[in-house]
Amino acid sequence: MRFLLLFIVFSFLSSCSQKKHSNQLPPKVIFANEIRKKVASDLYKKKNLVPCGSGGGMMRQVEMLALSFDYRKPIDIKMGRELLIAAVDELTVAVNADERIRPYLQNYPFEPKNIEIRIFLYNPDGSDIPPGSLSVVGALEGVLDYKIRDPKTDQLKSIHKETYEEAVRILLGSEASKDVINL
Repeated sequence: MRFLLLFIVFSFLSSCSQKKHSNQLPPKVIFANEIRKKVASDLYKKKNLVPCGSGGGMMRQVEMLALSFDYRKPIDIKMGRELLIAAVDELTVAVNADERIRPYLQNYPFEPKNIEIRIFLYNPDGSDIPPGSLSVVGALEGVLDYKIRDPKTDQLKSIHKETYEEAVRILLGSEASKDVINL
């Protein structure tokens, strides 16, 4: 509930700020903000990913767009892969479908390597995941990274990395296995 309230307040403030300064922001920033806001809202509804941040690389052209989320449920690498691919795909499709932003893109079509997604994991009550469990999953420059909080050092430690393409193949392979089992 707290996260939903924060999201509503964030949306309200960003829309107020955007209206107040929209004539000062470059069109690429306005379009990118609209796309990220819609995708964040859709992922909250579809996957229960709670938006907690956004970013991008847009100095000259739109090189990268980023979204961060909180997820209030311990997960394993398989579920982390599913969430990351869903988020990367949702944002990639939304960018490529928006004709207004195309002239500002560094490359069209925008690709998974142009998307950054971070998902911070918490227990259902909002408390921190215990050390040794998956704490953060992310997609950066086309590489999916799965991190735990190391029980010895209390620092984040990568335990597995795979390219976006490898992750999709693994996911599609597990989906095909489910179809065979359900026959």
